[in-house]
Amino acid sequence: EILTRLTVLRIVQQQQGELLRALTVRQTRGELVENLELLVSSPFDDVSSLKTFDSTIQGEIKKTLVQQLADAGGSGVASCTRRVMRSLFTDQLACKFSWQGRKGKFSFCKLHLAKCVVSAVRSCNQCQDFTVESVIKDWLRHAPARHRASQKEQSASQDWEQSQL
Repeated sequence: EILTRLTVLRIVQQQQGELLRALTVRQTRGELVENLELLVSSPFDDVSSLKTFDSTIQGEIKKTLVQQLADAGGSGVASCTRRVMRSLFTDQLACKFSWQGRKGKFSFCKLHLAKCVVSAVRSCNQCQDFTVESVIKDWLRHAPARHRASQKEQSASQDWEQSQL
């Protein structure tokens, strides 16, 4: 029984050590970004502004962007990836992208932004690139359905407002 308790204590100590390291990294990263303005204050809604922004991603801007995207956080790889993507794309714009750019859509994997998203998620979660890329692919694939649902919701709320007048 004593050995079992010692083993449990050792595991708990290791987990707390990992959490402390993660918090220390996040604290350090937060101090670096603290005084900087947000690079992406709201999701992009058109291809041209996204591509213009993408062409500026290099060096310090890339590091800062990865840090800011990582701050979106999430309870796991999928949650974090979806939160990051939501901070970058409106559903309407996401409808125009796929991972490879097939079926007449723009290719997301060729953008510098794709590497930033993967780096940001990996800085918060222990995972492989493939895992993050799979979540991005799914998120882009389901963008048209999300967009249609939000359109229906908007029209329903407008109808309700008009009926109240």
